[in-house]
Amino acid sequence: GVATRSCITLAESIEGAEVRSIEGLAKGGALHPVQQAWLDLAVPQCGYCQAGQIMSAVALLNEIPSPSEADIDAAMDGNLCRCGSNPTCGGGDVMRRRAFLAATGGGLIALIGAGMAAWNQVPVIPKRPEPDADAAFGWIVHRDGRFVLTLPRVEMGQGIATALKQVACTELGVAWQAITLQLHDTSSPPVKATVGSESMALFAEPLAQACASLRDALEAGRQEGPVAVSTRPLSALRAFRAGGLIGASPELAQGRDIVTGAALYAADVLRPGLLHGRVLRAPASPEVGSRAGTWNRREAEKIPGFVAVVEDCGSANGHAKGLGIVASRPAALDQIAEALAIEWTVDSLPEHADIARAIDIDTALSKGKLGNRVMDGAPEGTSFDISMRVDIPFAAHAQIEPRAAVAEWKHGRLMIWSGTQDAFYVRDALADVFGLDPGAVTVQTMRIG
Repeated sequence: GVATRSCITLAESIEGAEVRSIEGLAKGGALHPVQQAWLDLAVPQCGYCQAGQIMSAVALLNEIPSPSEADIDAAMDGNLCRCGSNPTCGGGDVMRRRAFLAATGGGLIALIGAGMAAWNQVPVIPKRPEPDADAAFGWIVHRDGRFVLTLPRVEMGQGIATALKQVACTELGVAWQAITLQLHDTSSPPVKATVGSESMALFAEPLAQACASLRDALEAGRQEGPVAVSTRPLSALRAFRAGGLIGASPELAQGRDIVTGAALYAADVLRPGLLHGRVLRAPASPEVGSRAGTWNRREAEKIPGFVAVVEDCGSANGHAKGLGIVASRPAALDQIAEALAIEWTVDSLPEHADIARAIDIDTALSKGKLGNRVMDGAPEGTSFDISMRVDIPFAAHAQIEPRAAVAEWKHGRLMIWSGTQDAFYVRDALADVFGLDPGAVTVQTMRIG
C-alpha cells in the first residue's frame, strides 16, 4: 500500500479501497516486525508521532525490502517529532537506521491527604505535598493476585512510567507483567505538578519504601487493608542496589499501546453523544490584546454538523480572547472556522525583529537592576565574590500533540480527560469557574504528546 496522511484524506476519496492503519498491523496477537523492532529499540518517547513513523516504515519495506539511505530519507520525510526520536526511526544516525531496518526483516492500599491550588493566572509551580513513603502507598495496590501502580507523575516521553515501574518490580520482586500501570486522577490525593525533571529524585525512594512494606505484608500473609510503612535505609532497598530490573532494559511502559495505536491521549477519548469544539484566537501573540470583531454566523450555520458559536469562552489566554465553535463532527470545525470569516481586532503587533532584543539580558541590565536577584554582593562570612554568567538560546515549551481535553457532565459532576502536567490545578480552576466543590470535579490525566 501507499503511505497516506490520514489527517488530510477525505473518507469519500478512498471509497472501495483497502485501508490499513496502525491498529491493523498486528495479527493474532503478534506484532508486525516493524512494531516489534520499535519496541526492541525503545524508539517511542512521547509516542504521539509513532503511528505515522511506523506506517511510513512499513510502506517503505513493502516496496523496497533493502532500502538505501536516500530511500529511507524520502520515505520518512514529513513525519514530525518533537522528542528527537527521529534518529532511531529513520531521521538521523546511519548505523542505527540500518540496524533497525535489518531487525524488522522486512487489594492492599492506603490513601493520602489533601491540598488546594488557587485560580487566577497559572502559577509557576503550585504548592503540593512532598512525596513520602506514606503517600506512596496510594500509588501501589495489590488486589486479586496482581499489582496496580498508579503513576504519580505525568508521562510525556521522559520515561518516568518505565522507570518507576522498574523500581516497583525490583522492590516487590515480581515480573514486569505482574504490575499494571494506570495514570492518576484527582480522586487520588494531590501530587506535585510534573515539572523540572525531578520525578526520579523525589518519587523513586518513597515508591521503593512503600513497595518494600507491601512486600513484607504479603509475605506475612496479609491480603487486604492498610499497611503501615516501615521506612528502612537506602542500603536495605532492593531498588537501590544493582540487580532485578534496575539497569536493565524492559519493554517500555505503554510502549505496546503506542506501537499498536491504542487510545492514550486526550483526543482519543470517546464518550456517548460527544460534541467537538474549538476556541479560535487571533493570529497574534497572546501577550497582545485581541478579540473577535465581526463574524458571519449565517454562513457558518450552513455547514453540516454546525451546533453553536460560543462568545463566552472563559478567561483569556494571556490577553487573547477567543471565540468558540461547536460541531457534531470534528471535520466540520475547519469548515465552520473558514465560513465565519472572522475579522480580528488586535491592539498592537510587535515587530518580530524586536524579539531578540526583548529577551536580551544586556538590554535589560542597561536599564538598571533586574526585578529579581538571588543575591546582591558577596555571600556573608566569605572573602570572595561570585561572578557567573550563563547564556542559553531562546526556547519555547511546546508539544506536537494538539491541545485537547474531553469534558462530560453527569448528575452535577464534571469529568475531564486532559493531557495536563497538573491535574489538581485544572480541577481547582474548573471548580472555581463553575462554582462547584472541588470534589465534584475529577480530572483524569492522559499521556502527553
